[in-house]
Amino acid sequence: MIKIPADWKWKQFGEVVADSQYGVSVSATPDGATWMLRMNNIDEGKLDLSDLVRVTLASKELECSRLQKGDLLFNRTNSGDLVGKTALFEEDGEYVCASYIVRFRLRRALVDPQFVCYCFNTAHSQRIFSQLATKAVAQVNINPTALQRMLSLPVPPLEEQEVIVETLSRWDSSIEKQRALVESKLDLKRGLMQQLLTGRTRFKEFVGGRRKVETRYGAFPEEWAQVRIGDIAEEVG
Repeated sequence: MIKIPADWKWKQFGEVVADSQYGVSVSATPDGATWMLRMNNIDEGKLDLSDLVRVTLASKELECSRLQKGDLLFNRTNSGDLVGKTALFEEDGEYVCASYIVRFRLRRALVDPQFVCYCFNTAHSQRIFSQLATKAVAQVNINPTALQRMLSLPVPPLEEQEVIVETLSRWDSSIEKQRALVESKLDLKRGLMQQLLTGRTRFKEFVGGRRKVETRYGAFPEEWAQVRIGDIAEEVG
């Protein structure tokens, strides 16, 4: 077992769970009033809300299944490399999760839910998930009861958990900004490629006021040669 500081404690996951529940097993309805999170909405430890569906639930079922901020969402059934995906629910609005996701509500006096979410996304926890996974016909499954019994978490004092969460959250924010910057630069590159590879934009040392030739592919500088792809490449097996 990993060595931890003296004032940290190893705790079974079940010790920090106040309540757990499977998601709902209902079909999506276009006019549904409630959003439903599915396994594709959990990605890299976070929720991806870009592809949501709606469901219609009776008021009693909705009351039992409605997600609360701080709920830990665990993907208990999936392919071997995706089972165990985990994210924290922190959204406004009315949401439930699908049946192959289990919702854990944690003991806030013991753990910060975001700290536990980070723990679930470590290599240590992923190894445990692999050991707990049992094979079905085309997928693997992790039993939530076994998970609570077999997974141990290194738990520091609550105040230190909060500082750890704040630090890792800043890193997450910085990474997201870098990803957005990379995507923006890729868009700029695509536009530049279109301009340079069609001759619409040229370097000044190559521009001499030469006439452009119109072709069915657009206007190209006269000194450019138009060839077929077969003239400069060959197919290999």
